[in-house]
Amino acid sequence: MHRTGLVGMFLLTVAVGCASGPFSRPGNGRMAAPATTPRAEQVVAHLNQQCRGIQSLEFDRVSIQAKQGVQTFGVNGLMAYQKPRNFRLMASALNTTYADVGSNDREFWFWFNEGDKLQYYCAHDDLPHARGLALPIHPDWVAEALCIQELDPAEQYQVRMGNQRLELVSETTGPQGQKLQRITTVALSGPNGGRIIAHQLRTTDGSEIWSADVTEYQNVGGFAIPRKITLRCPSQRLEMQFKLDGARINSLVPTPQTFARPNNYQSVNLARVGPPAAPSGTPQSIQRVRGGE
Repeated sequence: MHRTGLVGMFLLTVAVGCASGPFSRPGNGRMAAPATTPRAEQVVAHLNQQCRGIQSLEFDRVSIQAKQGVQTFGVNGLMAYQKPRNFRLMASALNTTYADVGSNDREFWFWFNEGDKLQYYCAHDDLPHARGLALPIHPDWVAEALCIQELDPAEQYQVRMGNQRLELVSETTGPQGQKLQRITTVALSGPNGGRIIAHQLRTTDGSEIWSADVTEYQNVGGFAIPRKITLRCPSQRLEMQFKLDGARINSLVPTPQTFARPNNYQSVNLARVGPPAAPSGTPQSIQRVRGGE
């Protein structure tokens, strides 16, 4: 799937009244909603301007509370992300590693300390061949929710306003050629006024494939970045709540192993031998967040 850019985010300058164009804050520091519906290019330019200063993010205290069906569990972890496609999330509990999820410019992978304990991986270019893949969490989903990548100005967007929020809507194509719709929601009032508060990927008939709600931001080094995110995948009855602490911005110095698929697990190439079996009662599906080939 071709990535042309992910959603941008609002930095501290927005929060303290330095925004311009259709979004601004009056002297009391509160968000002033646009008097009229802004043009899509204004929204895109504003979001992109505010996120260009972030090239990498690290969190050394990640708390994850997950629910799949009736089962719930909690783990802690480490997360690192570097534009445009380097991502790593490692989760553990009681000194035991339970998950290793990552991606780089060539491929993505995931390993979980349960079931067959195999590491599944796939080259980005081979994703259309990995049909019927049951994926509990995709690196792109979490990277999207971090809100630090830029929107593609060349895409066609529709702007919708209502209920103190603005939606930026665009069309995309999924890995198997299906038509999909992306929705980025920006709050126009409240503590997160002027910031992205939700992402959603859905089918043209309105069925939700993936979504993320950003419920709390934090200021780190002059930037506003998400602190609390809730990620959902309805087809797998999955909900994951992330609390991201110990943040560092633009200080990441990756080693050759940071964003490399580990070689200490038995591995399966999803594009060549087929997908792993889904848990009982869980539909097999995967969608990337951005674009499609």
